[in-house]
Parts: sequence; structure tokens; C-alpha cells
Amino acid sequence: MKKTMLLSLLFFLIYACKSEGNACKYLEKDDVCIKIINKSGEEIKHLSVNYERGKKEIFNLNNNEKAFISINSPGEGSYMLVAVFENGDILKSKDTYVEAGYKMTEIIHRKKIETKTNLILSDYR
Repeated sequence: MKKTMLLSLLFFLIYACKSEGNACKYLEKDDVCIKIINKSGEEIKHLSVNYERGKKEIFNLNNNEKAFISINSPGEGSYMLVAVFENGDILKSKDTYVEAGYKMTEIIHRKKIETKTNLILSDYR
């Protein structure tokens, strides 16, 4: 019984991290939403989003898959992505400036990370 409950909770948490509805659809007042798209041609084994107030992580992001993360950034702030590919290669983004309410898109290619700021919500989905 405990094992089933634990597996169900784990599945829910993994789904919640990759779901726009749970991470970014209803942003809190001081949050920033980051859509991450893997266009590298490889699986990303571990992805971390490092920001002033902490770190958020995603595991096993397949090629052509997207994930959504929200971070708390009251006022001005920044974040940086660190992607670890299945072969062990590491790719880092530059620090990205954000303010509360920003909606960002990070497209991870094999050799670079492309950053876009989305000003219109309909362009974001």
C-alpha cells in the first residue's frame, strides 16, 4: 500500500513539474514562468534553474519535450540554466534578467541555449 502511494505521488510530482497548468498557468504575484524546450537531439538527464532564491530541477527531459518551471523573483532578478546531457556534456546559459510576471522561453540546442522573452500570453502557449 505504501509503495503504491509513494509511486503515485512520485508520478504526480514529475507530471506537475512538466505541466504548464501546474507550474505557470496561475502565477503568484512575484513569480516568473520559464518554458524550457529541448531541441538538442539528445535527452537531458538533469536540468537545473539556478536563481537568487534557490534552484529548481528537472530530470530526464527528452528531445522535443517541453517543461514549465516557475521561480519566485520579487522585483529584479536573474536565473541561469545548467543542462547535463545523457553523454555527460554540460551546457550553461548566461544569466538572464527577469522581473516578476515575466514569461520566458529557453530553447536548448546542442551547443547553445536560446532565450526569448514572451510579452503576450497567447504567444507563450
